[in-house]
Amino acid sequence: MASPLSSVRHQITFPVSLHPLREKNFGFFWLGSILSSIGFWVQSVGQSWQVLQLTNSAFLLGLVVFAAMVPNIVLSLFGGVIADRVNRRPLLIGTQSIFLCTAALLGIFTTLHSISVWQIILMALINGTFNAVGIPAWQAFIGDLLEPEQLKQGIALNSMQFNLSRIIGPALGGISIGIFGIAGSYYLNAVSYLAVIIPLLLIHLCVLGGFASLAFALVNTLDIALVILIALGACTVMSSISTNTALQLLTPEKMRGRVLSIWVMTALGLAPFGNLLAGWVAQSLGAPFTLMIGGSLCASGALFVAITSKGGKVGTMHPCSSACSRR
Repeated sequence: MASPLSSVRHQITFPVSLHPLREKNFGFFWLGSILSSIGFWVQSVGQSWQVLQLTNSAFLLGLVVFAAMVPNIVLSLFGGVIADRVNRRPLLIGTQSIFLCTAALLGIFTTLHSISVWQIILMALINGTFNAVGIPAWQAFIGDLLEPEQLKQGIALNSMQFNLSRIIGPALGGISIGIFGIAGSYYLNAVSYLAVIIPLLLIHLCVLGGFASLAFALVNTLDIALVILIALGACTVMSSISTNTALQLLTPEKMRGRVLSIWVMTALGLAPFGNLLAGWVAQSLGAPFTLMIGGSLCASGALFVAITSKGGKVGTMHPCSSACSRR
């Protein structure tokens, strides 16, 4: 007999237009996208108000917008080529990280009362340049996260979040200026980019383990170190599960045992040599430096594989990410 909970669960259905949100990777990405887009409009309001305060010039206000948009005329076609030639996920992580940094820098300059209109124009030009690559990659990445039959709804949802943010963002921008000041608008936008970067990182965890090892080597606070250890352990376990799953999905059944034996030999058989090498390096250079070397090698290797992988479906680049999340 079905439980009441299971009956209720079967009665809850998504409209067809919202079906892409049932895909875990796309759902996280979409939610992060709308938060980031709202942050962009919050900054736009604060930035425009700041330019008028600094210069009282409508021309310079228009010049800031021009600097942010003109790179698209020159670079968008090249950006599309780049978006097709490299793995789009790390490309998006890179562009969103640039936007985070420029927003944070503008906030710092404003806090220190050293902001000038040329700095705003320069940051707008930098953002526009990376947007010429980021926007084609962003649009194409939707197709990486969804099956072809869901692409139409996914594109519509992406358009919806952008237009919805155009309504909510400016209103929140005016409120944030009143509460936090113009610098607060920049900081809020910088934080909002984490809402996109984190889901992009969580789609593949071949990178977070390396960064967690680096962070653990650098911290001196026990509480923070314990939290990082939890994250590092989670990355290790999930990486092992993902690798095992990917191998079994890609390998014909009649050869599965042999392929998995090679994986076991690599993962467990080579570990003692790594332990010996780590012990020798730690004895010579210290444990923190050893962790930094190991973390750097892991992160660099994962990023190299991710960036040089052929662009396409996320499931193609890492089969388990699609199979595990959709089944």
